[in-house]
Amino acid sequence: MLWLAMTVLSLIAACCYAFFVEPRRLTFRTVTIEFDDYRLPVEKLVILHLTDLHFQRNESYKVSMFQRIAALTPDVAVITGDLIERDDGIQLCVEQISRLQAQLGIYCVLGNHDHFRSGGNFFEDIIYAAMNVIYVDRKLRNDVSALVRQLEDVGARVLRNGNTRLPVAAGDVWLIGVDDPVCQNDDLRKGMVGVPDGAFKILLSHSPELMDDAAAAGIDVVLAGHTHGGQIRVPFFGALRTRTRKPVDAASGLSRRGATWLHISPGLGGSVPLRFLCPPQATIVELKRRKPSED
Repeated sequence: MLWLAMTVLSLIAACCYAFFVEPRRLTFRTVTIEFDDYRLPVEKLVILHLTDLHFQRNESYKVSMFQRIAALTPDVAVITGDLIERDDGIQLCVEQISRLQAQLGIYCVLGNHDHFRSGGNFFEDIIYAAMNVIYVDRKLRNDVSALVRQLEDVGARVLRNGNTRLPVAAGDVWLIGVDDPVCQNDDLRKGMVGVPDGAFKILLSHSPELMDDAAAAGIDVVLAGHTHGGQIRVPFFGALRTRTRKPVDAASGLSRRGATWLHISPGLGGSVPLRFLCPPQATIVELKRRKPSED
């Protein structure tokens, strides 16, 4: 009976940690991508990559996260979707994003939860989360227009199948942003209209599912989220699922398809604030020119 009691106590402790500790344990990570042959027109470009904020009302622990994130001074800050869980999180979300510092601007794309929300109370949220796991479609619309308008009011540009040239003096670096691929609102071809063929291109997409299309289109770097890094990771196994067609061993981190790099961030939140061995993460993505070898 002792082993049974110890097992039960261990499970209770793990659940308490996963619900009340790890979702608040913000981590920082730096990822470096190097490019040959002066493909990158600047010596270095530092990008703060955030994703899957899932803001709801009364989430003071995320305010604490942004107090630490706002101390960073990247060249560019990008947020790859799921900024809110539902409309009652818009004000808090916008307030925190307005605190970010980035010399070349703050840019966002939308995710599936920016368009559609969970139920609004604890029991409905649990049911919604269970439906989401088994991919049952339950669509309650968020006021995405209000979200976009308020973000742009505080200086965060929302790219919805559009693009912008970053104001760097050394050459052409373009940000391309697609609307949410999960809801099939994305249009990469439209998003690339007007982007010069030889420009260095960074794609912002909520889901990494666009990687094949991005590689075919000559995108240099894709920044994505949606997977939450698996959200629950099992020792010696890793993520249980990715919410995409990607294998569980590719739930987060850096990968490459041909000449196109992909970074998937584990993100900061989730529909249900539950994380285990996959803490929330703010990532600094450093793009650098590779130094010539000295032979």
